[in-house]
Amino acid sequence: MKPISVLIPTANQPGFLETALQSVAHQTAVDQIEEVLVSENLMNGESERVCKRFKSLPIRYIFQDPPVSQVEHFIYLYNQARADLVTLLCDDDWWGPGHFQGALQALKGNSEAVAWASACLTVRGDTPWTGVMSQSPILWILAGRPSVCETWPLTSHQVLAASWIITPFALSAMVIRRPAVRQAVSALADLHSYQVDRMLQVQLGTLGMILYEPVADTCIRSHPEALTWQFSKDERAGEFHKCTSLIWDLCEKRGVDVVSIWQRSLAGLNGQILEDVSRLFRMSMEDAQLRARGFEQLAPHPLVRMLRRARTIVNNRWKPYKAVAYKTFGLARRQERG
Repeated sequence: MKPISVLIPTANQPGFLETALQSVAHQTAVDQIEEVLVSENLMNGESERVCKRFKSLPIRYIFQDPPVSQVEHFIYLYNQARADLVTLLCDDDWWGPGHFQGALQALKGNSEAVAWASACLTVRGDTPWTGVMSQSPILWILAGRPSVCETWPLTSHQVLAASWIITPFALSAMVIRRPAVRQAVSALADLHSYQVDRMLQVQLGTLGMILYEPVADTCIRSHPEALTWQFSKDERAGEFHKCTSLIWDLCEKRGVDVVSIWQRSLAGLNGQILEDVSRLFRMSMEDAQLRARGFEQLAPHPLVRMLRRARTIVNNRWKPYKAVAYKTFGLARRQERG
């Protein structure tokens, strides 16, 4: 059997599905794919016609009738996979051609890792040059501030510490060992769909190490119909805080001291990086919780935060003018010397 099962949950988005399947077909390691499971979950038969155009791929098409919840859909697909490695590609995302090759090489060289994930570009359409990489320093800090030219091994406890604050990886960017994903998804059934990917990563973190490739080769499409925007801002914030509490309880039960992990990791940090971390911690917890857990430096007085934000806004607004001034000044100096 070949080593990779590709799972593509789709829901009435045949145009996006075609791009996703094109990215699968263009993998440099396409010959390592055992199966591509495409599952339609909003009764649009056009998705099957799209699949039939990719004759070179071993596609197994599934039509959910009646449709199931998104959480049920993901669990169903993960349990259907047969190969040793399982990767799920949301129908509105796509991969760079070296995605599988990077995962296979990294996982082959580290038997302790339960999964591998790549960095991502968030894009608004099929134009990756307009994409934005995550500016979160969380994984870099927890991994010990490594080089961007190496794969970052994150221990089980580091994955839990990261998940306590953010959703560390994009679901479409992960390649997971099948026994680990089967065990992890069994704990997801009663979760809100907004936090399924975060809790999947928490469950994987309890099972072992996750490898992270900091060079982006996965594109995550941001569009109005994406799952994230189906919930109000208040609902998203409420579910995120609720999930943070669940992760805290899980870490306490397992004896994982995420506070100590973070205090060691943050030692010596200052400036913009510390401000970026502070913002992420405050999205996960209230200021009172941060202070109670010893993170006073991440919960500054609101007036201090306001002044810092104003300074950042002013600096950002002046950057274009500074660039023009430096360029003009440099040109004038060269003309004088000429």
